[in-house]
Amino acid sequence: MARLVAPITSDVIRASLRLPRRYIQLVGEPGEEAAVTEPGAKAGWYSTVSPGQEFENRVAAAAGAELILSNASRKARDIEAPILVCLPDHETLIPPILAERLAQRVPRGEARHYNGDHFQVYHPPLVVELIRDQVAFLTEHLDSRDTEKRAVGA
Repeated sequence: MARLVAPITSDVIRASLRLPRRYIQLVGEPGEEAAVTEPGAKAGWYSTVSPGQEFENRVAAAAGAELILSNASRKARDIEAPILVCLPDHETLIPPILAERLAQRVPRGEARHYNGDHFQVYHPPLVVELIRDQVAFLTEHLDSRDTEKRAVGA
């Protein structure tokens, strides 16, 4: 985070003066100037880009800081919508306990676990299981009869 203070400050000043933004890499190798620099993150991130597609690996520096500093659990109790948190059991980028706590704090939150790391859930066979669970979650919570019951207080 310390190496990002100068680019973040520069970007905030540039944005306030309506000048072109200061960009940093979204994902980089450890020690590089990037929002995400965990070991293996860059290779993992690029593994999710389809062949023949390009990924513009940049983010406005101030937005990069927001990614690093954001904490969804601060407002979790205020979230009324049902939320499914998909948790890789071998998470490498975010401490899994933070995501688990988020699911517990959201009144209608639910956590599901997957035997993989942050990027393995984007590839077969785990992506198939994850999508199946997401569809089931949405089907359960978006059932029009359930929505009508909640609307009339039944």
